[in-house]
Amino acid sequence: MKSVPCSERLGFVCSLPEICHADVCASTCLADENSTQCMSSAPSSIEEDCIPECKQTDCANEGGDKFGFRGKKELLSMCDKSLHISKETFRFGGANLYCCVKHMQLLNIASLETKSCLSKQLNLSASEQFWTSGRAEICNKTYAWCGSGEKEEIDFDILGWKKPESSAGRGCIVANFEKTGSFTEIKAKYEDCQTKNKYRVICERDPPSKCTNTRCPMLRCEEEKHQTKGIDVTRLSNVKVWKSKGKEIRADVNKLSYYIFQKYGCAANFPILSLESKNKMDFVIKLIRSEPSKLPFGKYFLSAVSIGCPSVIRWCNWKDNPLLENDSYLSWDKGEPSADPSKECVAVDYSDKPPYFTLFKIECNAAGISVLAESSENCTTTSCSYLKGL
Repeated sequence: MKSVPCSERLGFVCSLPEICHADVCASTCLADENSTQCMSSAPSSIEEDCIPECKQTDCANEGGDKFGFRGKKELLSMCDKSLHISKETFRFGGANLYCCVKHMQLLNIASLETKSCLSKQLNLSASEQFWTSGRAEICNKTYAWCGSGEKEEIDFDILGWKKPESSAGRGCIVANFEKTGSFTEIKAKYEDCQTKNKYRVICERDPPSKCTNTRCPMLRCEEEKHQTKGIDVTRLSNVKVWKSKGKEIRADVNKLSYYIFQKYGCAANFPILSLESKNKMDFVIKLIRSEPSKLPFGKYFLSAVSIGCPSVIRWCNWKDNPLLENDSYLSWDKGEPSADPSKECVAVDYSDKPPYFTLFKIECNAAGISVLAESSENCTTTSCSYLKGL
């Protein structure tokens, strides 16, 4: 047995009949030059050591309007987790994408304590079913929680669930919250991952008390590149431009979400403005104030985010994405930076009085916010570390 790229056609027999196709095989295959048929199952020697493969969902191509939260009520804090519950129902693939655009992952119920806590604290009005991260993608006998992208084999005995004899057609786990009066019991329902059945979603991530890092959302922008191809955005009435010392600052006074602005910034190779130092902030303010009538007073997104961890803020400048560690040169509004986990972006309130820029945190898809952007230094469509994968 060996691993090969799926594009190679080596006459292999797939050990995964559920994802085998006529012209390509799965990456884990059995060499057999005399056969062109998929085996019904992998040999027992493979099954014994087999562990489910957990892959992180890639949602970078999703529309910018799908990302983020719309208020504090969308996040629940319970059972040593931050949780978000969807209103809509999805198939399994859609459930993974939904949690991904919330910068979360599907629910893990890895311990009896978590199971008991959820059954008591999740206030459901009636019995409901939710997708979880539990699945058996590779093996037909082993299941694991895959929400974090790391494999954690499910202990069925601890959870009091009956383990299926085979995962054929039962590769994904749906949490069945059965409500009887004031008591709720969580049972496992084994579902075909390709089923057309739709269920609601519970997404999770570490609570603010346990989180240690913030990540920058790196979104792809092929559609936005196509939309803006051949357009000189600097000639649009909603775009204001300042140039000095080889640097260009732009303001888009449209009211869009942080994620949509980031996608159009990606298409134009113009990242959202970062203020990593006092010198840079002073330069930007002086440049904008040199033509005071050009930029309307108001609120503008900056590049900084605290996605996944309210206490850790990071500048997303597409180069080194540095942490905002020394902010003594920045002027924060009263009570800021906010610890509200749904406020994952940073914006500036631009006024006509010093310090001119006052920072505050806000939901990344908040309405009524414009954006400041900057030319990308040493960054082209072929050299920029962010754009390499686009």
